[in-house]
Amino acid sequence: MAAVLEAARVLSKHRFPATLVYAVLSGEEQGLLGGKILADHARAEGWKIEADLNNDIIGNSRGQSGVMNNTQVRVFSEGTKAVETPEQANSRRYNGGEVDSPSRNVARYLDGLADRYLSNFDVVMVYRTDRYGRGGDQVPLLEAGYPAVRVTEAAENYDRQHQTLRTENGKAYGDTIEGVDFAYLAQVTRLNVVALASLASAPAPPAGVRIEGAVSPDTKVSWTATPGRPAIGSGGAAPPTRSGATAAGWGRGPAWSSRTW
Repeated sequence: MAAVLEAARVLSKHRFPATLVYAVLSGEEQGLLGGKILADHARAEGWKIEADLNNDIIGNSRGQSGVMNNTQVRVFSEGTKAVETPEQANSRRYNGGEVDSPSRNVARYLDGLADRYLSNFDVVMVYRTDRYGRGGDQVPLLEAGYPAVRVTEAAENYDRQHQTLRTENGKAYGDTIEGVDFAYLAQVTRLNVVALASLASAPAPPAGVRIEGAVSPDTKVSWTATPGRPAIGSGGAAPPTRSGATAAGWGRGPAWSSRTW
């Protein structure tokens, strides 16, 4: 929640062509209920969501093994779309694109922004929807057809997750403020703020993209410009962003393009 509030505070001083939606969700451990509510609401309201940034577990820098990592954050993204149609699947298999889903390109864009704007902080792209056997509120958004990624600390400590507050054999269990690295959390928040500003300033993604080649030495890529500025939603404890399929490089940078955080 702290990251969401700080991102909203900073970005409230600026105006963007796109709508930013800040959402703090609950019920994740009971079955991703918050994410489902957000996805259902977005569909009912006809939102055109370009991306969801789900920040889930972003405040700890010391792993359960004792390893300290305060210079990296992981971004998980699906490779092929959860709602891929048979026609889209056939095109992907024939032309390639297994690692080029809209969500994967959102992750790539975050990685590039970290390299460009943040000091001593890097995005580690993980080519999976989530950790093995785990899930997050980005999943219902993906299942609804919206691009979404999960942002998570580099070194997790499972003694602080899904635990009842207690002390056993001298070891403390549970998610308490003593386990928060505030400087690290601030870096993750900066990444979100830069992403929100950059993506909310970008044009909407094109429609009707076509690739042609055949008996020509050249490859022709054509598309139709999309009017309007879509809104976006975000799940988990994360600020959302008007990000998305345009992440491959069409987005404009934020107004403070020369600043390093």
